[in-house]
Amino acid sequence: MFQDLVQSRPDPAPLDILRALFCADGPGGEELRRLGPSAVRDLCEACEVLDAGSMLYSSLRRAGLLELVPADVRRRLQLAHATTTAHNLELLHEWHRLARAFEEAHIDRVPLKGVALFVAEVLRDPGARPTSDIDVLTRGRDRAAVTSVLVGQRYRQLAGAVAKHLPGFVRGNMLVEVHEHAFWTLPAGAPVEIDAMRDTSAGARLEQTVAHLLHHLFESSVTTPALIVKTLWDLNEVRVHVRARPEIARDVLDAARGAGLEHRLAAVAGLLTLATDAAELSTWTVARADPDVALLLEACSPSADARALRLRHRLRGFLRQPLWVTASFLRSRLLPGRRAVEAEYALPPGSMRVWPRYVGRTLRLAYMAAGDALHVLRPAPARRRP
Repeated sequence: MFQDLVQSRPDPAPLDILRALFCADGPGGEELRRLGPSAVRDLCEACEVLDAGSMLYSSLRRAGLLELVPADVRRRLQLAHATTTAHNLELLHEWHRLARAFEEAHIDRVPLKGVALFVAEVLRDPGARPTSDIDVLTRGRDRAAVTSVLVGQRYRQLAGAVAKHLPGFVRGNMLVEVHEHAFWTLPAGAPVEIDAMRDTSAGARLEQTVAHLLHHLFESSVTTPALIVKTLWDLNEVRVHVRARPEIARDVLDAARGAGLEHRLAAVAGLLTLATDAAELSTWTVARADPDVALLLEACSPSADARALRLRHRLRGFLRQPLWVTASFLRSRLLPGRRAVEAEYALPPGSMRVWPRYVGRTLRLAYMAAGDALHVLRPAPARRRP
């Protein structure tokens, strides 16, 4: 599938990118060796655009393939990995500090997503997965107490409604997102709350963490400009972890089935198998009744254009999600609160420089949207299938 890169094609297909990202766990390394320097550079730069440079560096290092990468690109990937390592260790230290503060205040809490996988020691490399924030699940009735604890830790809350969690809490380069339910929409019914997500030791249950990641992947990958590559990375790390601990495989499947996500788990398992094993797309058979599954398959297919995973998929996402969610998203992007803009541009509270930022922010969003439209509408060169 990497053969497409040899053609005069500026954008590697998403499936090519995934196979490169998971080359340490599959045959992608041998395919990378057959590429020329220009194709390897294109592939690495495509990963950087998807904020996956640190993941690619980790995988290439484990596979012993860093020498294939041009020196200037290799330095950038190494810097991304080092920076990610430092930030992740800082986030993990901050989580343990906040967990102690929540415990002292008698607040139940469970980490979600990346932090949960770090705590469970599922992620093999602390510098691979970029982690931008701390996601924590608490009880709705504890909202005032949670806010009090975070304010006491010198966090300040941003303004504006968010569909999945409370408005974020920021302090320096730290962002904490407080969730009061793990699944904001769910095929099986009501949102899952904290009691179903934690184990007897008050930690996160791995099988429920996997179900949450699966839900997050599908709910997010059809409404954002690109695939949520780091969540696919998370699920592949879980796949490797479960392979070493087969006794928990049934728990993972049961949790997905209980949340009505079993067919989505099958789709992701098929995708990861395709990315890490020598399988052909024609042999990948999964249930495709769910429109989100079809969208994920289309977005990852060998014929997909990496840069075209923006406008078309975002428009489809807007059409499929509830109107209030779309309205909240547009308002947060086009009319964010003053505190949100101050945090985005690292301005001090009350700064008069916040007002010109609104104009620049709108122009930047318009420029990005125009670029997305051009990438979708511009005829693409013919692709020769292997």
